[in-house]
Amino acid sequence: MNQNKKHILNASIDLNLFSRYRNVIFGLAAISIMLFHYSYDVWHYDAIGRIDASSSVIYQAALVYYALIRSVGVEVFLFLSGMGLYYSFSKNHDLKRFYYKRMSRVLIPYLLCGGGFWIVRDLLMRDETWLDVVKDLTFYNFFARGEHYIWFVILIVMLYMIYPPVHYLLNDTDRRNVNFLILMALSIGLPMLYSWLDHDMFVQTNIATMRVPVFILGCYMGQPIREHRRIPVAPLVPFIAATIVLRWATGWHQYSPVSARMTAFIQSVGLLLLLVMAFRAAGKFLTPAVTGRVRRFLEIAGKYSLELYLTHVCLRNFVKQTSVETYEPIVYLLIMAGAFLLSVVLSRATDEILELNKEGIYQWRLRAMRRAAARVRQAA
Repeated sequence: MNQNKKHILNASIDLNLFSRYRNVIFGLAAISIMLFHYSYDVWHYDAIGRIDASSSVIYQAALVYYALIRSVGVEVFLFLSGMGLYYSFSKNHDLKRFYYKRMSRVLIPYLLCGGGFWIVRDLLMRDETWLDVVKDLTFYNFFARGEHYIWFVILIVMLYMIYPPVHYLLNDTDRRNVNFLILMALSIGLPMLYSWLDHDMFVQTNIATMRVPVFILGCYMGQPIREHRRIPVAPLVPFIAATIVLRWATGWHQYSPVSARMTAFIQSVGLLLLLVMAFRAAGKFLTPAVTGRVRRFLEIAGKYSLELYLTHVCLRNFVKQTSVETYEPIVYLLIMAGAFLLSVVLSRATDEILELNKEGIYQWRLRAMRRAAARVRQAA
């Protein structure tokens, strides 16, 4: 008994588990964001009296999810993105390659999906002008009017733009920790400063700007994660428990944007630690058949996480423009299923455009013809 207790107290986990389960956690984050949007719809329509959440177990579960989990999947996504950028940039410091690869992977699917969304919504559903389409597409209205549709894209583009100097600062062996503290202070302090200077602008944009600290933390943790550093389990358990209690105590109330984002930041760290510990335990105690199926599904969702976000947001908001109610469980399940299917199509379309740019029109058409001929032979 004493030996088991001593073993538990001396146990540690490899930080590289964050990297090993990266795509799995990406998938969970993407799904959690979709579930958050559903929980928000239930909370909103219950608050205005459209529905009675107490009449349905699903609605009640959605309200609990809204209070305790909310949109923390975004913070998880940003932490893993920062970690992933550290890995990528450490292998290849070519700035041109870095910006081309990252921006093309974000902007091409955004232009394909978001461009169609803005055109249909502004021109067909709202009888607005092409100028409104341009303002929405370029995120002018995000800053000017707080138009939050697809806001995550402008955040991730800005983070990609600033990453190389962040990497160099955090890769400075002598000043790494000091530079990290400076970056954290700036990422928290600057939004708070302009909240005093221009509160309306802060309210419109804090959904993005107040989430930069967790990205900086992910960039900072990239090095110890890559180096397989270990941390003791003993202090992690009370920390994770404290984050759960913090969320339980604060999730049922509405606080200022700063308090809400900082709470989500702390919760995301505890949630990430809990997830990697849970995945490690599941690998030991559950059969490979069970863990394998779940892992494959989540990895697929993680692979298409950006496309899943884009298609889900666009599809959900198209439905919200109609008389169909998105708080209905069956409706929302159909939206999620449609988003999964469309995300695969969007990803493949992005791949084809990148290949077209890489090969040139002639080689791309030749490859397309060869693939078509191969499919015909297989069908025969």
